Amino acid sequence: MNKGNTRRPGKALTAAFVRTVKEPGKYHDGAGTGLFLRVDPSGKSYWVQRVTIRGKRRELGLGSPPTVTLAEAREQAFDNKRLVRAGGDPLAAKRKASAVLISLTDSPAAMRSQMRSKARRDLRAFFSLAVILGLALGLLVIRSFSFSPRAPGGRRSGAASLPSDAPLMC
Repeated sequence: MNKGNTRRPGKALTAAFVRTVKEPGKYHDGAGTGLFLRVDPSGKSYWVQRVTIRGKRRELGLGSPPTVTLAEAREQAFDNKRLVRAGGDPLAAKRKASAVLISLTDSPAAMRSQMRSKARRDLRAFFSLAVILGLALGLLVIRSFSFSPRAPGGRRSGAASLPSDAPLMC
């Protein structure tokens, strides 16, 4: 990697340079907003802005050059810098906007599907519990029954000594 090319002291980025750059590295814009173009070894490039929010250095992703132009990246960087100077947090604002967008894009069909899958899980858990409890109660009931009939006096007697229509006592 050529260090002289990545720093470009005194030179702002140009649209032509952004389109043609392939060498991995960080290419700073030089406008004082913390904006730079990061190019990966694979050749993929994306806009990153480095800002300090409440004493912590953060890097904000602003998109990739085919989608976000140099002018748009600069404008976004200036807006973020203004927000940070006013005491705001552009990263939190971005996350909040993303969460709202996700909740607004959920279609009624997707919401119904989520509710159905949750109801199925709950119903499955209920029936599993019912089966387990039923088996446990069944074992208790089976254990409470005596397998050999008892005579009214409490003594055990053979099965042949009771009439066939006599009720079994527990």
